[in-house]
Amino acid sequence: MKLFSYEDLGVVSNYSDEIYIGCLILSAIIVIATFIWAFKCYGTVKKIFAFLLACAVAVGLWYGSGAIKAYNIGIGEAYAHYKAAYENGEVMTVRGQVKDFTPSTTSKTFTVEGVKFVICSSKNAKPVAGLSVVMHYTYRDAQTNYNFVKGAGDYYTYVTSYTPESCVILGDNQWVEIQYVFEDGENRILYIAEIEA
Repeated sequence: MKLFSYEDLGVVSNYSDEIYIGCLILSAIIVIATFIWAFKCYGTVKKIFAFLLACAVAVGLWYGSGAIKAYNIGIGEAYAHYKAAYENGEVMTVRGQVKDFTPSTTSKTFTVEGVKFVICSSKNAKPVAGLSVVMHYTYRDAQTNYNFVKGAGDYYTYVTSYTPESCVILGDNQWVEIQYVFEDGENRILYIAEIEA
């Protein structure tokens, strides 16, 4: 059973232009609605404030759309990089049991058939030199979110939510197939599947 593949992340890169155009269209609709609201406001000061707010929203959405496009372009470059590694025979495969699993807060280490792997958390992972996006496997850190929620009357309630850590490598004796490439001094995982013993 497949647990991770860099190809799943690359699907987004095929639609980077469409996503960008969609963001621009959505931005235009929001800006038009904001301008209509600005002209319907009564009073000069309110109209000026609403107009300035509409301009700020327009600029923010424009730059936000550009950032989304740049990120999708980065995904496309990383996807092409790893696809070329497959085509050039640089990707290696190991099949076997996970051994010497060492959980840590910043990274996890383990071996499969004598090959050592270090997987970083998504916060600590660094992309390959020349690329802007990480597409090799990283695990998600545990997160605690703190929020204030308005309760009855003027009272606010303090709410915490906890999301546990998410890593597909669970510990020793897990049977896996891993496809990886050696770059920047590390074995970077491009594909992980659970297999039968």
